[in-house]
Amino acid sequence: MRAAAVLTLALFLFAGSAEAAKKKPKKHRVPKPPPAFTVTPSDDIEQRVEAESVKATEILHALSSENLFESPYLAASVYYHDGFLNDFPDEKPEADPARRIVSRIGRTLNAERKAAFVALLLQYWCENASDADAPPPEFVVPIPYERPAPEPPPSKKKRKRSRRARPRQNHDSALDLFTDEGTPIRSATRGVVLLADKEWVEGEAFSTTSQRGGNSVIVFDPDANRFLRYAHLQDVSVSAGDLVGAGDRIGTVGHTGFNASRPKHGRHLHFEINEFNAGQVRPLKAAELWSVVRAQRPRGETP
Repeated sequence: MRAAAVLTLALFLFAGSAEAAKKKPKKHRVPKPPPAFTVTPSDDIEQRVEAESVKATEILHALSSENLFESPYLAASVYYHDGFLNDFPDEKPEADPARRIVSRIGRTLNAERKAAFVALLLQYWCENASDADAPPPEFVVPIPYERPAPEPPPSKKKRKRSRRARPRQNHDSALDLFTDEGTPIRSATRGVVLLADKEWVEGEAFSTTSQRGGNSVIVFDPDANRFLRYAHLQDVSVSAGDLVGAGDRIGTVGHTGFNASRPKHGRHLHFEINEFNAGQVRPLKAAELWSVVRAQRPRGETP
């Protein structure tokens, strides 16, 4: 009897291990990186990349209020946070030409040069804005947007695990504010339009400084020493060097850019804020941006 019991137990354990062997181990799902914009290499592209890089370098060496807005690629490089695109393969002929240019310029933009550029922006604002000495206006939410749906409560099995999980965000340092395309976009602050890309064409390498962002506007806020970026616009109502007030129309919501033009990726405003301090540029994290946006009410929205 004892031998039979031992044999039965052995058979049971063998069957269990065989069944476990049949089960495939769970694979951890790794998120796919966003697709990259590439081009077919050509001499024309190489000449344009080189020309734009040289132009920006020459502006930096003779920077003044007269040439402050002459290079949109230089403006984009000043906006982006320190180290952005440092590892981008700018020598690869098939890589995104706009990013190649911004990457090259970014390597020459040390803290002193960025500080000099921002100082000229402040000077430009003080000399040209009639309300430069007035108190700063309240922050304006750029669009009436759809609030993110609340996440369902976690199940009992996942409750302990979910407490440690980070809240889900589309971006680490930006917000996607969803609304109907064609909705007017208002400047959140007053300031100087640093960049106004308004001629994005799908597949056209030099139609914008950011193939991912498409038609975009960057406004320098002189009251807080920060840059605000609005991307994927359908149309742009301002130009580089323009002065805007808080609430002024700067464009409309669209789906331009390599990212937003993909199916199911449109109808939203991509919104960022980068802070400038002592030659350093720091992007606000998504949680910080939400705290800024949720503290205000979009114009025209009733309580």
